[in-house]
Amino acid sequence: MNSYIFTLGLASFLFAIASYVCGVSAVIRRSAHPSIISRFFWLLLSITNLLSYIKIGAGNGIYLAIANSCGSTCIFILSLRYGYIEFKRSDLITIVGACTALLLYLFVPFKIIALSAGLFTHFISGLPTYKRVWNYPSAEDLAFWSLFAIASACSLLSVIMQDKNIVYPLYFLLFDAGMTALILFKRMTTDE
Repeated sequence: MNSYIFTLGLASFLFAIASYVCGVSAVIRRSAHPSIISRFFWLLLSITNLLSYIKIGAGNGIYLAIANSCGSTCIFILSLRYGYIEFKRSDLITIVGACTALLLYLFVPFKIIALSAGLFTHFISGLPTYKRVWNYPSAEDLAFWSLFAIASACSLLSVIMQDKNIVYPLYFLLFDAGMTALILFKRMTTDE
């Protein structure tokens, strides 16, 4: 049983890293143009979520959270070269949410509150991406979202088998699988 749990955790990490390889490739090819401001606060959010998840009992779910933070770091670093600086109104939600999650992590003893704030911020900040995909299905890389959804599913199974906290991988499974489904649905039903 332990080898299955470890294998699922490792698979989660590898699928998540593969997802970010797709994201990094899109930035280098210049088919994705990250905002330096947005990516900095997404990085802050991913690190806060990682630290919060460790504190509440991540188990093998830690591999998904580590891969997410590493991937966010890479995208932020690339944004310094390939990105742009522009403050959008939607960035305000990410900035306030990321700072709130960090403050909650630092000053509130119940780390599930910080993690919940971080995941809620991720959700609200991700809604414009859903809207963009609804209007322009090819605007997002299908491989990026589907690989991270698979990584999240592996992570979720692993933490369930360990009887650890499922919040982090469950959230990302729902968010990324939802994005994957929307991209596929819109690409099949529209001519872009």
